[in-house]
Amino acid sequence: MIARLQRDVPRIFSLAGPLLIGQLAVIAFGVIDTAMVARYSADDLAALAMGTSIFISIYVGLTGVVSALAPIAGQLFGAKRHSEIGEEIRQAWWLSLLLSALGIL
Repeated sequence: MIARLQRDVPRIFSLAGPLLIGQLAVIAFGVIDTAMVARYSADDLAALAMGTSIFISIYVGLTGVVSALAPIAGQLFGAKRHSEIGEEIRQAWWLSLLLSALGIL
């Protein structure tokens, strides 16, 4: 069991590292925005808070839908159905474009 953990944990961290960096960047943007806007007025800070809450709601919703591709592709890869992975990625790409267009509105 320990040998398996020693083998699997570095693999997991190599996959999770970029995701962690991306999430930390989103948090850092929020902190920096707040620090910059806090120098102005309370109304500006309230507007930033409202805008950020709307953005995060849309961002999390869209990210959740699109990130469903990872387990689907993993299942197809594990089942050795490699030819179907490309089709799933194409569908996710079109779904991403559609949801991004809706999110922009």
